[in-house]
Amino acid sequence: MLKSVDGLMKPFMHECNMDSLKSIDELRAVASGLRKEGLNSQQIADELSLSQDTIAWLLAGSNQEEKPKDVRIGWRTIGVKPKRIAAIASVMADVVDEEIGAQNVDTIVGISINGISFAHEVASMTDSDVTVFRYVESHEGQGVLSNKYGKVSGKKIVIVDDVLSTGVT
Repeated sequence: MLKSVDGLMKPFMHECNMDSLKSIDELRAVASGLRKEGLNSQQIADELSLSQDTIAWLLAGSNQEEKPKDVRIGWRTIGVKPKRIAAIASVMADVVDEEIGAQNVDTIVGISINGISFAHEVASMTDSDVTVFRYVESHEGQGVLSNKYGKVSGKKIVIVDDVLSTGVT
């Protein structure tokens, strides 16, 4: 879910999923909508995770040949490379250690589906058990812990999820 720093975004933007924006025309429409909402180029760039040069190009309606060379990093960029998962998980494990001490964590809970690979890596790095939480489709907002992994009852846990895939969690 997109959220403006200034809270200026209208409801239509809250429905927008950046992962689903595939075409230049869609990006241009979203950038124009944000401009109409009163956001400046820097705020639009922040909202869309694009450079200010690209925002200027989108808002100017420039042709394809002049387009800036942004590199979009989404779930597929990260999730298909185990080394990248491990690198990000290393940062997560470092934060866990800094904030609560890795020795104080019993179980790492990975939120299905994209949080699972991060959780496995963090658990390995913190010498913790791992378990998986998955949603129950028939009950919106509810889920269950898998009984095939570590238990959480009475344990000190850390919950690991990604925010790149849907932003729903």
